[in-house]
Amino acid sequence: MAKISPKIDDVMNINWLARVGDTMVELVELTKEEIEKIDKMSPAEFVEYFKSISKPYFDRQYRYGYEWITKADTGAIISWLRQGTWNEWAAVNLLGTLIKDYTDYVDPEFYPLFARQIADECRHVLIRHNLLKKYGGTMEGFTPLEEWVRVFELPLKLALEKPEFFQLRFTSVLQVGEWASVSHHRGVVAGAGDKHPELRAVFKEILDDELFHWSIAERTWLKMCDTLEKKLDVIRITQNYTLPVLDAAKRKRLELALQHKI
Repeated sequence: MAKISPKIDDVMNINWLARVGDTMVELVELTKEEIEKIDKMSPAEFVEYFKSISKPYFDRQYRYGYEWITKADTGAIISWLRQGTWNEWAAVNLLGTLIKDYTDYVDPEFYPLFARQIADECRHVLIRHNLLKKYGGTMEGFTPLEEWVRVFELPLKLALEKPEFFQLRFTSVLQVGEWASVSHHRGVVAGAGDKHPELRAVFKEILDDELFHWSIAERTWLKMCDTLEKKLDVIRITQNYTLPVLDAAKRKRLELALQHKI
């Protein structure tokens, strides 16, 4: 499997972002009045505010999942699961790097939470790979989509650019991506119905874990989003980088999986 390096130079390159510009999601217009409102929020109020303003984006992820499974044949499922298996491995690699090399930037209270996520992602690799084999697929000759490599490079890239906000930024990328997976998996579960019972069961099982992974962001923000600067950083990182990069990856996988090209 392809390796991931957190040391990249072009994730924030404006020319590359322009290529996914049509997927940009403005969660909220940060007018003077809106900023004043955010400034008055407690961390708990801010978490709920973020969830409310991002709902249209996550509704889109639900549609991606539903659209894929209702159109998918066996070849499309194999293509999807090849990329999905790699994604789980990439998450293991990323979180392992976090625990191994960047613990000084992480609140010790969160060590067991990230460790649990690593264990979950390891299990997901096995679950997805076993499902892939049941459909007659393998990982032989697989090359990850460039868009998905960027998804997993982004958390450390952005976190290291502002170390004092390291955990805020890391969770504003990876854990927000986990929440997108919750919406996406719900779409798959709803669309699969009785036609794909094994696939439906796997996605439902993984969905429960993704909810826990998203909760790491909620807990981080509840503890750390105690200033206006931090709250605005979460919003800007999420809407300017996390969501457009993730959306580009999900749309590309949807397109190519239906063509059996992954």
